[in-house]
Amino acid sequence: MAISSPGVGSGLDVNNIISQLVALERKPIQQLQSQKTIAQTRLSQWGQIKSALSTLQDAANALRSPSLWNSRTASVSGAGVTATASAGTTAGSFTVSVTQLASEQKLSTNATYGTGALGWSGKLSITKGEWSGGSFTPGSAPTVDVTIAAGDKLSDIASKINAAGAGVTATVVNTGSGLRLAIRSNTTGEANGFSIRAYDSSNNEITNGTGLGGLTYATGITNGMNGSLATDAQLSIDGVAVSSASNTVNAVPGITLTLTGTNTTPAVVTVDNDTKAIRGAIETFQKAYNDLNTLLRNATRADTTGKGDNGPLVGDQTAQTIQRALRNVVGATGPGGLAFSRLSDIGLQVARDGSLTLNATKLDAALSNLSDLRTFFDDTSAGIATQVRDITSRLTAFDGAVETRRNGLQKTLARQDESIARLENRVARTEAMLRAQYTRLDSTLAGLNGLSTYVSQQLAQWNKQG
Repeated sequence: MAISSPGVGSGLDVNNIISQLVALERKPIQQLQSQKTIAQTRLSQWGQIKSALSTLQDAANALRSPSLWNSRTASVSGAGVTATASAGTTAGSFTVSVTQLASEQKLSTNATYGTGALGWSGKLSITKGEWSGGSFTPGSAPTVDVTIAAGDKLSDIASKINAAGAGVTATVVNTGSGLRLAIRSNTTGEANGFSIRAYDSSNNEITNGTGLGGLTYATGITNGMNGSLATDAQLSIDGVAVSSASNTVNAVPGITLTLTGTNTTPAVVTVDNDTKAIRGAIETFQKAYNDLNTLLRNATRADTTGKGDNGPLVGDQTAQTIQRALRNVVGATGPGGLAFSRLSDIGLQVARDGSLTLNATKLDAALSNLSDLRTFFDDTSAGIATQVRDITSRLTAFDGAVETRRNGLQKTLARQDESIARLENRVARTEAMLRAQYTRLDSTLAGLNGLSTYVSQQLAQWNKQG
C-alpha cells in the first residue's frame, strides 16, 4: 500500500524538515522584498517631492501673473450701493447718489376667480414696449399670442403665458377669498414694459374688461388688471445724472455698481490696489516653499542617536542638491535698483531650519510700493518668482532630476519583481523535488522496517523452538 503522508514510513517530521529547507531557499526572496519595500518608499517620496515642487512652481507663477498685480478692490462707505472693480481699473474715489431703483412692470387682476374652468376661449396678445404718460410704444420684439380654451383654469392660463416666451412671468395668487393672476416683466427698465390685449374666438377685441378681458392692460380699453409700471434706475455719480434700465450699472469704466436702495447721503466708492490678494499670493508662496523644505528635510535626515531612524532619502545626492538649490534661490538677490533686493527685505526671512518666516511689518511696508514689489518678483530675468519658476520647471521636467530618479527607481522595482518571480519558481521546484525525495525515502524505510520486523519475528520463533 502506498504511503500517503510524508514521514509515516520513516517516522520523521518530513513536513517540518521540508518547510525549514524551503524557508532557507526563500531567504534571497525576503531580502529582495525588503529591498523592494525600500525602493517603493523612495519612489513614493519622490512623488511627493515632485508634487510639492509643482505646487511651489504654481505659487511662483501666480506672483508673476499680471492679473494679480493689476487686481483692484472697490470699497463703499455709505448705503444704497455695492461695487466691484475689474483688473487695471484706475484707482480713485467717487460719490454715488441713488434716487430711484430700476423695477419691472407688475400687474394683477382686479377680479378674483375660482379654481375651476373659466369658460373663456380666444387669445391674449402680449407686446413688449415702453409706457409713457399713459400711452404705450411697442418695442422691436414681435407680439406673442397665447391661445386660451374654454376648459382652461386660471392656473392653465398662467402656465400657457409662461411657456409662450413673451418675456413675462405669470403667477396665480390665492388671496384667501379667490384667485388673482399676477404678471410681471422678466427684466427691469422702462423699455421692458408690456401690454396685454384680449380677443374672443372670432378674433374680436374685448375692450370692456369682461370675460377674458379681465386679463388685459392696454390703452383705449377698460383694463382688467392694475399695478405698477417699469422704471429706470436714477442716480448721480459725482453729480453727473445717470439713468439705467438695470440696477447693475457700468457707468464708470472697470467699475460695476449694484444698486440696493435709495440713499439720502451719497455713498463713497473707493477703488484701490488689491493688496489683500497680493499678500495672499505671497503667503501661499511662503507655505508652498515651507512644505517642500519640510518634506526634503525629513526625507534626508540622518539619525544621530544610533537608532537607525534615517529619512528614506538619507544620503541621496539628488535630494541634497535640490535642497541646496532652493535655499540658494530664496536667499538670492533680485533685480537691482529697487527698494528691496532680497526676500528678507520684504519680510520673508530664512530661519535656521531653512523655512521662511513672515515679518508682517516689513511686508506691509513693501506692499506700499507695489511697483518695486512687482518687479522684485516678476522681472523676466532676475525676479525671485522667475528664478523659482525656472528651477522648479527644470527639476520637474520630463528629463529633469526628479523624473530621472523616479524612472530609475521604477526600473529597479521592475527588475526586483522579475528576480522575485524567478526565485519563487525555483523555490517551488525545489520544494517539489524535496517532497519527491522524501516520499521515496519513506517508501524505502517502510520496506526496511517491514523486513526488520519479519526477521525479528522469525528469530523469536526459532528461539522458542530451540
